[in-house]
Amino acid sequence: MSSSACAYLDHTTASSQEGQNGTPQTGNEQAPSSESQAAEGQGTGSPESRGEKAVNDCIFCKIIAGQIPSTVVFEDEDVFAFRDNNPQAPQHVLVVPKRHIEKLNDLTANDAPVVGKLLVAACRFAREHGMDAQGYRIVLNNGEGAGQSVWHIHAHLLSGRPFRWPPG
Repeated sequence: MSSSACAYLDHTTASSQEGQNGTPQTGNEQAPSSESQAAEGQGTGSPESRGEKAVNDCIFCKIIAGQIPSTVVFEDEDVFAFRDNNPQAPQHVLVVPKRHIEKLNDLTANDAPVVGKLLVAACRFAREHGMDAQGYRIVLNNGEGAGQSVWHIHAHLLSGRPFRWPPG
């Protein structure tokens, strides 16, 4: 895919990719929820992906690599988005950078382009799926006290129900 191309997808990675042993997956495999794996301490790192240093057990890195099935809704060279297995709204998509960044406080000025792409991708998906008509919320958490349970930055794109203010 070229650097300017964005692929909006609506498929499940398990039904469209081969398993690790090269055999086709059926799509019937159950993906562990990110919350349950995070509770087991499995959401704190990532496999080597795209030749970059990462930690071995990050659930989002494994989803990006196709090692854990997910329903992919968007992918480009820097950003990956998929439906949350534990939705907090009728529409709940997680938008993540492909490069492993553990928390928002780890961001530097050099990360501005990928964070910008992450937000633009979320907004574009929301527009293209009618979420903008009823409103949507984008949430980013930093640290355990704010509700971060997977240690790979991600934006929650939520829509389909009323939201209250203040959140939380």
